[in-house]
Parts: sequence; structure tokens; C-alpha cells
Amino acid sequence: MMDGLHEELYCLLSDLEFKNIKIHNKKISCDIFVEEHTLRLECVLPDAFPYVFPVISVYGENIKSLPHINDDNSICTFDVNKAFPNWKEPAKIIVESMEQALNVIKEGILKENYEEYIEEFNAYWQRECNFICESIFEPGEVATVIKCYMLGEKIYIAGSTDDLDEFLYKIGKQKISNSKYTDCLYIPLSLPMYPPFSYSNLEFFKIMQKDTKHYIMYNEFLKKYLPNKAVIAFSIPGNRESMQIFIHSDVSIPNGFRRGCKSSILLPVFAYQKDTCKRLPQKGFVKNISHKRLFYRGGIGVPKLIDKVLIIGCGSVGSYLTEAISEYGVRKFILVDKEKLSVENIARHYCGYEDVGRSKVVSIKTKLIKHNPNVECNCFEKDGNIFIEEYNNEIMNSDIIFLATANTPLEYHVIEKLKSISFNKPLVIIWVEPFLLAGHALIINRYDDNIFEKMFDESFDFKNKVVIDSDQYLKKESGCQSTFMPYSAFSLKQFIYSFLNYLISENIAKNKDGNYHVTWIGNINSVNELNIKISDNYMQKRPYEIVIKRFD
Repeated sequence: MMDGLHEELYCLLSDLEFKNIKIHNKKISCDIFVEEHTLRLECVLPDAFPYVFPVISVYGENIKSLPHINDDNSICTFDVNKAFPNWKEPAKIIVESMEQALNVIKEGILKENYEEYIEEFNAYWQRECNFICESIFEPGEVATVIKCYMLGEKIYIAGSTDDLDEFLYKIGKQKISNSKYTDCLYIPLSLPMYPPFSYSNLEFFKIMQKDTKHYIMYNEFLKKYLPNKAVIAFSIPGNRESMQIFIHSDVSIPNGFRRGCKSSILLPVFAYQKDTCKRLPQKGFVKNISHKRLFYRGGIGVPKLIDKVLIIGCGSVGSYLTEAISEYGVRKFILVDKEKLSVENIARHYCGYEDVGRSKVVSIKTKLIKHNPNVECNCFEKDGNIFIEEYNNEIMNSDIIFLATANTPLEYHVIEKLKSISFNKPLVIIWVEPFLLAGHALIINRYDDNIFEKMFDESFDFKNKVVIDSDQYLKKESGCQSTFMPYSAFSLKQFIYSFLNYLISENIAKNKDGNYHVTWIGNINSVNELNIKISDNYMQKRPYEIVIKRFD
């Protein structure tokens, strides 16, 4: 390819005032004079070129301190999430990439793009870090003392001792004595910081000194913890969602000071002790894994609409329901189910073989927390009928209750109980039909008389079934309690996600106060193949359609 592009490339690059152009195989190099700097650019063509952009690198004095220049001297030219190369014109791809690299360099040298440091602050800070931190503390505009735990070359951070205890437990760390926790001062800086960040102890002190709003608090914190370790966390304006850490440590007391007698200002401690003054503090790169940040990246979530969810019944429907709700951004759960997971469950349950023989609710909790340690989950290995009578506080503190048992007496019991205690938040009764030709949900916002009778006949059979005589399609293996309904986990997930999208985005978000019956139609085109009869009311419905009717 390069042989055919050689002449065209040479002409195009010459027009851009590149000098000493050399083109060989998959590499192009040239010189460029920028604002009194002579720089060398190298363009390497990846194996996937021209379907991917070339890699442009720059070499010269003080280049790495410029925005958009990486540790390996490569230049961030195009955002691959917003742009892609026109593979039909490979020569133009190379030239435009070189031209864009040149623009980045010029803007950096002229300090025209310095504000972009703020957007990429974390990347530049990380280059000079000695250790990694994980934090569930949510930085903001208020300076405060938080807690951290140092384990080898890693630090864990949380807002309080209790939060740190819980966090470490969830990620599998053994019980730690609180005496091993260290105070950390979080400061939301009033002024930005710019790379390079090879600041000495004294230079960091002077940066903090300029922040008059927080300087006194910072100075008092140093007086308390030096000459040992003073752990400082900070964020910069325009990027409060992220914070980073540096540690003043091993600061010696200068001659003339007693160890127990601390000066009113610590600047002389740094100033008199030349080695300490010049020494670089340890710097840590903080990964913010707080719930708020994760769900800002993954979607807006629903924390304002739903804070805590109660789910009674954690079989196949309830388990995948829990998973889906957690993916919406809800992090507080109450799970109720007395059963243990069996090997027969795992083909269509959120939990798998490793959990066989364990409590369903505990297994779901473990899996949720492994995925996201911010999740809070209270488990009750109890029959739903017992729970509903004994745990009023848990019921009343829930923002929504899901009943996923397909147990008609329990459903009636729950409705009557919620009426008696004046529960005024939504109850959702959710279940499926054979082969998941339909999934149903009753959304109850108004606990009027005869709710149950409106949807069930005198034999307690659901009035609006899709499949006629559905009981005949139940399967049975050996044993008295081995009857089961055939359907796949794949179809179940389709139903749950479709329904939750309606529930959260339409019903709850728009404050609908009525009672609604939601029917999700499965692959209804398969009824002939399965030799199944369906209700006339649903004969004309399309596969995967949602039908919504109000019934209060």
C-alpha cells in the first residue's frame, strides 16, 4: 500500500511544511518547526489501517507536559467514539491525522487548550502515581475528614468508619481493626492544577496555601499528623466527580523544635529541612466506584424515583427482576424467599451451579454485591405469608413491592395486609404463562375494595389469560413437588426488561395513581407449532407487544 501512496504523501506533507520526510513500509517520519521548537513526528500505520486511524507520536523537549500527549509520546488526534477514517482514501487519512496532531501541538505550546487539562486531569495525574486507590466516597464542594485503609500498594477510601467497614467486607477483605484506619482530609480546591505534577512537599503546601478557603483546615490537619503521614484527597473545579490523593510523609522536625511541640504553621518545617522540602509526596490515583458515579456513566438510573425495593419470591422471575432493577440504578433491596437453589433451577435463574444448596436470597445478594459493592441487601429466608405479618417496618420503608411467587393465596394475603396498614406505594404482582407466550403484571397504586375480585374469578383463576387451559401445559418430573412451567430464561428477560421500562419510565415517572394490568405478548407466532390455543382477545396481537389496561 505504501509504495502506491509514496509520491502522493510526500507532496501533501510538503505542502504542510513538514521537512525531512521519510516514508518506509508502514512508518512515516518528518520534522516540523513550531513556535521556535523543532519537533519530530512519527506516523505508524497499524495492521488494520486504513480501517483505523494511524498512530502519531511526537518527540522533542518538554512535549509530555502538553495536553493530549500520552506517556508513550503518542498524540490524541481523533476521538474514535465520534469519528472514523474514510478507508477509501488512505493518503488523506494519514495527512489529516498528521495535520490534527500538529494542531494539538501548536495549541498546547501556545497554551490555547490548557483548559482541556481539566477534562483529562485524571489521565495526567495517573502518570506520576505510586499507588492505586478505590473509593466509594462521593466528592463534592465541602471539605471534610474521611477514612482510608492502606493495604500494601492500594488504599481503600470511604466517607466514614462504618462505610469503610461495610465496603471492605463486601469486597472480601477480612475484618480489620479500626485502629488501622487512617484519617484523610478531602479538599475541593478552588483553583485548578496543571501538569506536570512533580511537585515537592513544599510546592504542594504552597498550592494549598493559595486556597484561602481551606488552608487553615489543611494546615491544622498537617500539624496533627506530621511528621508521620498526612493523607490529602482533593478535587479540582470543573471535575468534582473525581478526586486524587497525595501523602506528605516522613517529615523530620528541624533543629530547635521539640517533637511534642508543633509550630503554629508548618511551612518552616518544610523550609528548614531541605531534603524534606525537595522530596516528592506519594501520589495515588483514585478510582471512584461510588454508586452515583457508576450510574452516571451507565445511565441516569432511578435513585430519585425508587430508593428501596422489596421483592417477595426469588425464583426465576424474582431473581432476574432483582438483577434488572439493580441495573436501573437501584441499590437497596429487601429479598424474601424461604427456598434453596436446586440444580433444576439454574437454567433459568440469576444464580448458577456454585450456589446450588444455598439460600436463594443469600445467593442473589452475593452475586449483586460482587457485581457492584455499593448494593445494600437485607435477606429474609422466610415464607412470604410470615414475612408480611411480622415485618411492618421493612414493608413501610419500601418504595415499591414486587410479588413474584405466582401463589394466589399469598397474593390475596399481601393485598389485604397492605390495605390494613394503609400502605400507599405501588405493589406489583408479576408472573408468566407457559412457554412465555405472555407475561403479566398488576400494578396496584390504589388499594380499593375488591381489587383481587376484579382480576380473578370465583375459582381464583386469572380472567385475562392469554393461553387457554394453561394448566395442561405444565410439566412434571418424578416427585410430588416437581411440577414446573416450561419457558426459557431468554424470553423471561425479554419480558422483565420490557415491563420495567414501562413501569419506571411511564407509570412511576408520570405519577400514575391508578391500577393497571400490563400484558407482554411473547412469540405468539409459535402457537401453531406448539399446538396451543390462545384467547380470542389476543389473536391479533403482535409478538412482543405490550398491552396496558386500567382496572380500578
